[in-house]
Amino acid sequence: MTVREKNFVLFFLEKANLDAKNLLLEKEIFKTLSKLIDALPNEYKREGLKLEGELVEHLFNVKWSYLEYGSHINEILENYDLNWEPNKEN
Repeated sequence: MTVREKNFVLFFLEKANLDAKNLLLEKEIFKTLSKLIDALPNEYKREGLKLEGELVEHLFNVKWSYLEYGSHINEILENYDLNWEPNKEN
């Protein structure tokens, strides 16, 4: 898959609300994290915000990776003989 195709799929899932359960969970996680960061003493808020940014990046990378896996699966399905068996000699 090209970058354009991967972004198309990600935006389609978001717009079509097909990933609603996960998106709702993500919103709840960030809502809770935001409350925790607000409750932190000032000297720890920067670390909390850094953690929040790292979590956003990680979630995006996980989604991107699954698109990459799907791309490889599609290539295998289209280009490989999955019915192949080694010659059986007695």
